[in-house]
Amino acid sequence: MLKLYLRALRAQDTKALEQIAVDASRLYITESSKKREKSKRSFGYSLYLTALESQCVITNTPNIEYNFSLLHVFSYSTFVPLSFAMEPTIEGQLRIAATSIFHSLPWSSYLRSSFTRLGIPYRYHTNLSATILTFYQVMSIKIAHGTKLTNIFDTAYKTALVTFINLCSRKLTTYVHKKLYFLPEWVISGFFAYYTAPFIQKFVRYGLIETLTWMLESAIHFVMRFTNDRLILPEDHEVPNIFMCSICRDFLNEPVELSGFFFCNDCLNMWFNKGLLAHPYTGENVSREMVSQSFLMKTITRRYKKLAIDEQQKQPNA
Repeated sequence: MLKLYLRALRAQDTKALEQIAVDASRLYITESSKKREKSKRSFGYSLYLTALESQCVITNTPNIEYNFSLLHVFSYSTFVPLSFAMEPTIEGQLRIAATSIFHSLPWSSYLRSSFTRLGIPYRYHTNLSATILTFYQVMSIKIAHGTKLTNIFDTAYKTALVTFINLCSRKLTTYVHKKLYFLPEWVISGFFAYYTAPFIQKFVRYGLIETLTWMLESAIHFVMRFTNDRLILPEDHEVPNIFMCSICRDFLNEPVELSGFFFCNDCLNMWFNKGLLAHPYTGENVSREMVSQSFLMKTITRRYKKLAIDEQQKQPNA
């Protein structure tokens, strides 16, 4: 990938950049195929189920009794049947059913009574509860997505890190609830569960290095949105297919990568916001955590725009 960055920065004309973009696309498709070997399948509602599982861990690890509010019950009982009916795969439907049972039971009471009978000191109950429930969450993600289960070390270290994340979310939920006491705890815990779910799911599916790369590219993308000038291609410039978004059929704007294909960031967000959970180009089931902020393609498209503008400005002098 570093070679492609250097080639893009050294390119002196748009034709060269077009070939570099083709090579980059092939590289991402190859990497996407390797990811499928680690995680064989996906489905659109998986990310929401991961968030529900995280919320279950968060709400079952404090030193209080687990309880539902009426609004919580209504929203939850609406989401689960709808998502089950709309999920086309048997693996997805099984995970939805399992998560609905997992999320609805008062595990805190069951686990604490079991720990007490076993003579485990009370001060360990919270961490043990979080670890056991998180282990289920990690295994649920792995089984649903066809990830290998034979590597015990892989499961252990992923369970440890996800447990730490869930415990941090628990502490943040408690802190925010003390400051904003009028907000129900399940709303606050749901917020933290939803925003940590993409990291958790990507980490369990693809590993730490892939997840850290994803986070780094997201951070770079956030900074670049405020620092880069918006370049506009000449009106009569013919856009090569490799630089076209498959949704809007226009030049890639803030390109993001999904399963080896590139789309405008805003176009793909709108696609997901409409409830469309199939890949816009291949039709396979996908979820949001699979989207990567491709710094490589951003570099190529920005360089392409600069060279296209320079080439147009030189034409009258030719």
